Amino acid sequence: MKARCCMQNSLEGITVVAVEQAVAAPYASSRLADAGARVI
Repeated sequence: MKARCCMQNSLEGITVVAVEQAVAAPYASSRLADAGARVI
């Protein structure tokens, strides 16, 4: 649990432009958002 806590906002301040079409890409974008990135 400790590692999950530390990685929660590791991408804070990063903006990701998501251009996706299939199942895997939206999953990756949601993981980036979970890590604190702003996904557009």
